[in-house]
Amino acid sequence: MPDSSSFPLAPTAAPATTLAPSTTRRWNILALYCYSRDGRRRDVTLVPGAVNIITGHSHTGKSALGELIDYVMGAKDCNLPGRVFDASSWVAVLWSNTEQECFIARRLPDRRPRGTDDFVYRVGTPAVVPASAADLARDMGRDQMLKRWESLLGIGDLETEVFGADRPTVRLSFRNAMPFLLQDESHINSRTALLRGLDTEQRQHLLDSLPYYLGVDDEQTVMKRARLRMLRAQIATIDRREAERNAVRGEPGVMALTLLAEAADAGLVTPLAAGADEETVYAALQAALSPAVDVPDVFASDAALTALYDQQQTLMERGSQLRAQIEATRRALGDADEFRSTTESQRQRLDVVNLLPARDEGRCPLCVQPLTTQVEGPTVVRRAIGRLRQELVEVGRERPKLDVALASLEEERAAVGRALQAARTEVADLVRAADERDRLSRLDQQRLIVRGRISLYLQAAPPPEAPL
Repeated sequence: MPDSSSFPLAPTAAPATTLAPSTTRRWNILALYCYSRDGRRRDVTLVPGAVNIITGHSHTGKSALGELIDYVMGAKDCNLPGRVFDASSWVAVLWSNTEQECFIARRLPDRRPRGTDDFVYRVGTPAVVPASAADLARDMGRDQMLKRWESLLGIGDLETEVFGADRPTVRLSFRNAMPFLLQDESHINSRTALLRGLDTEQRQHLLDSLPYYLGVDDEQTVMKRARLRMLRAQIATIDRREAERNAVRGEPGVMALTLLAEAADAGLVTPLAAGADEETVYAALQAALSPAVDVPDVFASDAALTALYDQQQTLMERGSQLRAQIEATRRALGDADEFRSTTESQRQRLDVVNLLPARDEGRCPLCVQPLTTQVEGPTVVRRAIGRLRQELVEVGRERPKLDVALASLEEERAAVGRALQAARTEVADLVRAADERDRLSRLDQQRLIVRGRISLYLQAAPPPEAPL
C-alpha cells in the first residue's frame, strides 16, 4: 500500500468494541473505498456489530467519510473535501447483512458541485469489489440504484404523510433516512439543528418519514391511514353539499312560494290561488322552467335608426334652404311691383308731353313764340317715356317667371315638410321599439335569473312524493 501522505483518506481504525451478536438482518458498512485517478485504491474497513472509532491527524480525511457515504448513497451534490475530490475518480461503499453483500460505487464529477448519474451496483455473496477505477463502468443511474437498494432494504412504495393542503406528498425514499444515519460535528454541536438536513427545504419530509423509520408505522398502516383520509374527505364533501342544499331549500315551503311569486312577477307562470298544496306548487315551479314565449325580432337595428337621423338632418337643411329661397323670391316680387308702380307713375307724369305739338319749328311749345336758341326738351322727354315703356314691358314679362319659381319653391317646401314629418314619425316609432326591446331584454334577464334559482331549488329539493 502506498504511503498515506501521497493519497488522502488514510485514517486508522482503533480496536473495535464488539457488541452483542445481532440476530437481525441489519445492514452494516464493511468498507469504504476511494479509487484514485492513477489506478490506486484506498480502503477504510469497519467491523460489523461493533463500535468503530477512526482516529488520525488533522486533514487526513476523517470528516470526509460521512460525505463519502452520503454521496455514494445518492446525494445530489458532491461535498467531498477538495483533497479527496482532486485525487479520486470513484468512491464506493460495501454493505453487508451477514447473508449477502452490496457494493455501490459512484463516479465523481469533473467539476463541482453537481454529482454524476454514473453508478455501479453489485450484489453477491460476497460482492465483487473492483481493484481499480479501470474496472468500474456505469451500469445504472441514481433513481434506478435507489429503487434497487430500497427493494433490498424492504422499503415499500409509500408516500410521506400530509397534514395540510399547502404541500404535496413525497415518495418515501432511502434519502429520507440519511439524515438519521449521518451526523457531523457541526450538527452535533448545533443548538438549533438536531439532525442533518433539518435546516433545508427537506425538513418537513424528514419529519414525515420519521414514524416509518422508527417502526411506528408500516406499509399497511400508512395505506389504511391514506384510505381513512380519503374517506374523511369524501364525507366532508358530502356534508358540505348537503349543507348547501339545505341553504338553498330554506324553510319547508317558504322558498318554493317565494320562487313561485317571483316567477309569476316575471310572467313565467300564472299566480296560484292561496292555500295551494305542495304538489301544485312543485308542478308550477317545473312549468316555470319551460321555454318562455319567443318575442319576434321586429326591432330595427341601430344602423337603420342612424340612417333615419341622417335623412331627417338632410331634410331639415333642405327646408332651411327653401325658406331662404322663397323669402328671396318674395323680396324680388315686391321689388318688381314697387319698380313697376314707380315707373308707371313717372310715365304718366311724362305723358303730358303728348299735348305739345309734334314738331317744334323753333317755337316755344307753350306760347308758340320764336326761340332764339334751340330747345330739345320735348324730344328728351319722349325718349325717356319710350325707355320707361320698355322697362314696364320687361318687368311685365319677368313677373310671371318669378310667380312660377315661387310656386315651385312653395311646392317643394311642402314636400320636404311632409317627408320630414314622415321621418320624424318613423324615428319616434323606432325609438319606441328600442325602448320596448330594452324592456323585454330586462324582462328576459329577470326570467333567466328566476329560472336559474328555480332550477337550483328543484335540484336541491326532492319531489313531494319522495321521502326526505
